[in-house]
Amino acid sequence: MSDALRDSGVKNLTVVSNNAGVDGIGLSRLLETRQIRKMISSYVGENKLFAQQFLAGELEIEFNPQGTLAERTPRRRRRHPRLLHQDRRRHP
Repeated sequence: MSDALRDSGVKNLTVVSNNAGVDGIGLSRLLETRQIRKMISSYVGENKLFAQQFLAGELEIEFNPQGTLAERTPRRRRRHPRLLHQDRRRHP
């Protein structure tokens, strides 16, 4: 899914993810092209590019404890009843 988003060229994404991925894989590929504007996450510590963009003021972060992040997800799903997960299957 991250490859399809990268190829689409869409910008200013707000991404909700447990973490920011690792350099060169997954969400990091969207960071490379500066397509992510804001991350809502519980941990971002292993991604050097994320840290560089955040410290440069190019990227917003909203930290949530993992339990809070999990609790917020169902509320977001009410507005977007079908989410496409990285395994490319639709989940109700």
